[in-house]
Amino acid sequence: MILFLDTEFTGLGHRWPRLISIGLVSEDGAHWFYAELPQETYLDKCESWVLGNVLPLLNGGKYLMQPEELRKRLTAWLDSLGDTVVVSDAPGYDFNFLRAILRPWPCSVDGTPVAFDQNSLWSSGTIVLDEGASHLGQAGRKAHHALNDANDLRDLWVYAKGLAAFRAFAEQLASAHPHPDLQALAGGTP
Repeated sequence: MILFLDTEFTGLGHRWPRLISIGLVSEDGAHWFYAELPQETYLDKCESWVLGNVLPLLNGGKYLMQPEELRKRLTAWLDSLGDTVVVSDAPGYDFNFLRAILRPWPCSVDGTPVAFDQNSLWSSGTIVLDEGASHLGQAGRKAHHALNDANDLRDLWVYAKGLAAFRAFAEQLASAHPHPDLQALAGGTP
């Protein structure tokens, strides 16, 4: 299964940013996970931009959990899905937070993330992909919310799959990743 990941954290200007929230959604949209950490774990480290643009969008309630509870719930959720590969538009941040949460690392999750964003299709598909990305967020989802952004990334991926340039991208992924879902994207045997 292909999962799309996004996180919100205390800011890009920090050497060691702290996680605020995490969202994952499956390629078919049927499976999703969202969680937030309590403010006492990060509030004193938030950049002003994060205070004004990320924190107001947090859900709280049943999504708020301590780090150990987050680890247990996320691990159980991932285990229920079987073999997965994670796609992120910022794996240097998002996947590193996922690694920090999931200790020990679940054997069902591929240890190498797939980097995907508007610039992933370098050929003529890039312009079309930019046009597709301009329509994201029109489903009433506000940006800078981890689950919304994971869904937007998923929507961009689904849109990109219809472009001719995606085939070359999928072939590159398949050669770098042995995951069956990525092999199937490239037309290989899953």
